[in-house]
Order: sequence, then C-alpha cells, then structure tokens
Amino acid sequence: MDYKKTENKEQLKEKIRLLMSDYTNMLVDLADSDTHKSAILYYWLKDYKIMINREGSFNPKYLKEYSRGDIISVNLGFKPGSEQGGLHYGIVIEDNPKTSDTVTIIPLRSLKPKDNNGKEVHWSELFLGNELYEKAERKLRDGIASCNKKLTILHLEDERVSKQFKSISDVLSLIDSKNYVKEVVNPLKDNMLFLKEETDKIINSIAEIEQQIKMMQTWRDKFSKMENGSVALIKQITTISKIRIINPIKDTDALSGLRISVKYLNSIDNKLKEFYIYK
Repeated sequence: MDYKKTENKEQLKEKIRLLMSDYTNMLVDLADSDTHKSAILYYWLKDYKIMINREGSFNPKYLKEYSRGDIISVNLGFKPGSEQGGLHYGIVIEDNPKTSDTVTIIPLRSLKPKDNNGKEVHWSELFLGNELYEKAERKLRDGIASCNKKLTILHLEDERVSKQFKSISDVLSLIDSKNYVKEVVNPLKDNMLFLKEETDKIINSIAEIEQQIKMMQTWRDKFSKMENGSVALIKQITTISKIRIINPIKDTDALSGLRISVKYLNSIDNKLKEFYIYK
C-alpha cells in the first residue's frame, strides 16, 4: 500500500500511531540499557520536530551569507554507525549565496590522544592544528571584553539617570502640589516619565549584553575542547539544509567571521582531490 496517496491517509494514521508506540517502548527500554544513546535520540526527535514546524516558514535569505572557510555550528541529527551526528562544527567549503536553501560542509572533531598530536589521524581525515581554537579563543575573548566595556558604560548611565530620577522625586515631595501643579509639578512628572523610559531602555540593553556575554562564554567553553587541535572529516563531506545551522545565523552572532586560513582550505582541496577525482 502506498501511504503517500491521499486515499490511504486513514491507514497511514494508524501506522503512525503504531510506529510511535514502538518508538516509545524502544526509547524507554533503551534508557535502562544505554541512557546516553536514548537521551541523544530523544534530543534529536525533539529538535527534528522543531525543524519540521519551521520548514514552512523558513527563508534562507534572512540568514547571514556564508563564505568558503567559514566555521558554523550545525545539528547533524541522530546518525547510525560511525556517521557524525549531533551538534558539530563544520567548515563551509563553498561561497554560498543567501538564496540557497542548503550549504555544503565538512564536519570537524577535536583531536584525541590516540591521534598522536595529529600524526596518526585516519587517512580519511586532515589535521588542522590548533588554528581554529586560537582564532575562536581570540574572537570570543575580545567579544566578551567589548561587551563588558559596554556594560560598564550602561551601568554608569543607569546610575546617572537614577540619580536624576531620585532628585526630581525628592523635589516633588517637598512641593505643595496645590499651588504648583501647573508650573512645577507637571513638568517634573513629565521629566520623571522620560527618565523612567530611559531607565527601561538601559536595563533592556544591559540584559541583552549580559545574554551575549553568556552565549559567547558558552561557545568559548565548547571550543576549549579543540585546544590541542581539530580534525576535518574529509570523507564525511555533506550538504545540509540551512535549517540545521545553529550559529552563526546573523552577522552579529558569536561565530560570525570565524574561518580557517587559506593554507588549510588548500590542504582540504588537495585531500578531496585524492578521494573524488580520478587519477
């Protein structure tokens, strides 16, 4: 029976219910025998649901433009066997237009002790040194420092506005409102309203910058795993939907502008030729 045909939709619904019941039983049983795998599959099913719901309204033109060599964080999903899955960094290997729904990447992994400082990585992989870690560390460290400077300025501005607000409030408390409402009290109240709006804007800006700092610190911690070096998984080159991209989405995002050098891009090109171009 072809469940893609409209006339079979009721049978399809029943099959879906049975399949979901099987999935539930499998995940619950797996949680006892392999909690890690069960959790990973759960996370993926939840993320996949979000992606499906986004699919109808998703428009790649609202994302930043990606260039060859850019580093992006993507959700590769739950993959069988030795395929790379889950949250991964990847190298964009094409100059990708904003109108494109997809982007081609090479997944990355961190260097492991068994790799012997990059000397014994698998023949299908390419050691990239610790350039990526150094660039990410510098970019995110400088970004956090810049945000902290902005926070200092905003806190001083908030203190200044708060003092003005309190000063006016103190004056109002001393004024006989019956005699000075029109000439004094109303203008002062208008000024207090303006200062309150300014305070709200400052508080919102502080909250946004604090969130930026938190996110950059999170990415900084993640990149620390690559301190000893990173490895490009050349043979796992793949084309993915841009719905899978986690960061950067905008030019202002934490990973925006982070890319590997031409030196390593050329090494990747040469490695790809070894695999895919007939000699």
